[in-house]
Amino acid sequence: MPLCVETEGIAAIGRPGSGKSAIIEGLAAQALARGDRVFLLDAKGSLARRLRRFQPHVLALRGANTAVWDVGADIVTYLDALEYATVMIPESHEPVWSSSSRLVQAAMIRHCQARYGRAWGWGHLNRMLSLPIPQLEKIVQRRMPEVATLLKSSGEEPSNAVLSVVLNLVAHVGGLVQTLARAERRTKRRLSLAAWARGDGSRAPIILPLDIRYHDQSAALAQLVVRLLRANLLDPDVSPGVDHRVWIFLDELPRIGKDAIGPVQDLASLGRDRGIRTVMTCQSPKQLDDLLGEAGSAALRENFGLQIICRSAGAKTRTPSPKGGSASAPCAGRIGRTARRASGRQRKFRPCRRKLSPAISACISISGDAPSFAPLCSASRIFLYLNGT
Repeated sequence: MPLCVETEGIAAIGRPGSGKSAIIEGLAAQALARGDRVFLLDAKGSLARRLRRFQPHVLALRGANTAVWDVGADIVTYLDALEYATVMIPESHEPVWSSSSRLVQAAMIRHCQARYGRAWGWGHLNRMLSLPIPQLEKIVQRRMPEVATLLKSSGEEPSNAVLSVVLNLVAHVGGLVQTLARAERRTKRRLSLAAWARGDGSRAPIILPLDIRYHDQSAALAQLVVRLLRANLLDPDVSPGVDHRVWIFLDELPRIGKDAIGPVQDLASLGRDRGIRTVMTCQSPKQLDDLLGEAGSAALRENFGLQIICRSAGAKTRTPSPKGGSASAPCAGRIGRTARRASGRQRKFRPCRRKLSPAISACISISGDAPSFAPLCSASRIFLYLNGT
């Protein structure tokens, strides 16, 4: 695959079992062997084990997390605090409650910033969330007087409005903060995502597993991380016109929610001239249509110049072979004939003899102006190989 194709963005689309995750794993392993920086959103939770030879940083909510996000090193300004609060606390039916909770959360972070500099972490934030309302009011009054009226009690007992603001805050933020505070106690290894994005310090890959049991918390953390990577990778200080060799792999992108789509579009469209490769997978264009609407779905897909359609129609799911590998069932005759007729129109990569990843049955096209997501399927086996591997 030419270097210029890598930076055009890659989208793999196909139903479960069609090989999307295998494509991501194969590309990631080659990029890491080449010395590139890699971030992976792991939808299945198996990449940490399969890529352990590269000694990745695993930011897991539970289990074998090898590192914890150093939030104090990365959220350093008031605007950073507001961005964090906006992601963590979704818009409510009555915006006054969500807006008030976001401001109180930002005030708490400003207190941590003022008192501890960049040395605060999830444990500090967790303790603040458990403070009695009068103590919390004093902190907010000191750091953000204009927000303190939101927590002002009338008499000795807090009013219903104050309780609503605090309960809304704790309900949306408390679970994730408490979970990460426990992870922070388990490991002393902290990872600054901003420093990693800038190329400072460790260049080891970062793997963020999506936790099915704690989906909402896991998705919120993924949204925060993607936004932070966008802010730092697209920062004016990151020189344009230079290939920084950074890969952002987002397996099953729709799972982390609509709020992550904007940052992903920015990374895919604005990161090209900085050598930022954005790779995403989803099950079908219809899945994106349901999440974003037809116009939003089309706008997202237009940012990916290389599309891999993995058995989107007319084929059986890959099944395990007796030897532990995978076996691909042949495509239906009509789809096979359609793919052969389209072979003259599609610019395909030829399969290499050297096998580095499981066989993927796919139809690959490089777009001219806009990507085409025709549901084609080819019986040929296609492998993607990066330059320098």
